[in-house]
Amino acid sequence: MIRTVSDEARRRAVNAILDRRRHVDDPDLEKATDDPLDLVNYVLKHQRASRKAIRADVLDALTLLEWARRRAAVVLGTLDRLEHQLLELGITVGLQLTEMGVPLGCRKTTVHNRLMRGRAVQAGLPSNEKALRAQHRGDVWFAANAKRLIEVANQLPPYAEFVDDEEEEFADGLYELGESLALLSSTTTSASSPEVAVADYPQLRIITARLRVIIREITAPEFEVLRAKLDQPLKELTTLTVEHSAVIEYA
Repeated sequence: MIRTVSDEARRRAVNAILDRRRHVDDPDLEKATDDPLDLVNYVLKHQRASRKAIRADVLDALTLLEWARRRAAVVLGTLDRLEHQLLELGITVGLQLTEMGVPLGCRKTTVHNRLMRGRAVQAGLPSNEKALRAQHRGDVWFAANAKRLIEVANQLPPYAEFVDDEEEEFADGLYELGESLALLSSTTTSASSPEVAVADYPQLRIITARLRVIIREITAPEFEVLRAKLDQPLKELTTLTVEHSAVIEYA
């Protein structure tokens, strides 16, 4: 929900930022204007002021953003990006989420969700809170189960040579699984350490998705002989991938 900010509140926020910067003799003040969005960008780019002044600037800048959501002709994604940058700046200078929730008209939990969503967008991760939490659950699952998943999955690619020529596409899937496994770091693939590298989580998601496809396709009648050869690893991989699917499921 967008908080309604009056023009008078917008003027007070603009004047407060400019007066504050004059008071601390901001050397960049000549670059500031009284345009609300320009001033938000100014707060983000020019921080040669005390932490106390910047904290107050962030709160006033958040007020200006809320005003802009209803009044300014600007792409909403731009406002979301600016808001995230202000929240990150606020955290850096010591503001509490509760404090930043006041100008946004929301509670601490909502500020936290917006902050996490912005970080997800920057990292190329799901921006939807439910999807982000589901992915986090999946990553926790990988931390506990990736070693075993990798160990069993590595048994499949060599069997690509046993696939008939007319089933070349399935064989390619096995080869691609092998290539995906080979991209994992030594930290994650090492049997001597329980550590799973966080940087490998995206690749582990790809590997798990490939395994689901292989497990589904190998149930076809033409792969009866291959299924018999891979009976035990397929059973274990089916259990593991079903577990992972259940963990990341969200409504």
